[in-house]
Amino acid sequence: MSQAVLERMEAQSAPLIKRYMSRGEAADYTGIAASTLNNLQTAGKGPLFSRIGGRVIYAIEDLDAWIASFKVDPAERRKPSEPEAPAVKRGRGRPRKEAK
Repeated sequence: MSQAVLERMEAQSAPLIKRYMSRGEAADYTGIAASTLNNLQTAGKGPLFSRIGGRVIYAIEDLDAWIASFKVDPAERRKPSEPEAPAVKRGRGRPRKEAK
């Protein structure tokens, strides 16, 4: 075989990088139920999506960006200027009736 034919065969056999996912695939990718993705989409709170005909697809980079937007830095969760909440002393069992 010629070199050009071999190069074409290698190019065709190279794994394709998938850039878009269906809602079901996006649910598997994110670990969120497909119905939840649908509800988030309806509420305008979910990841960016495209609609082709009646089909909804998600770009992998949009899913990654949406997930990254939820990152929380544990060091910033509690600000040093916030005082600690006082401990509440709680009794055990039923409260006693007050004497009359």
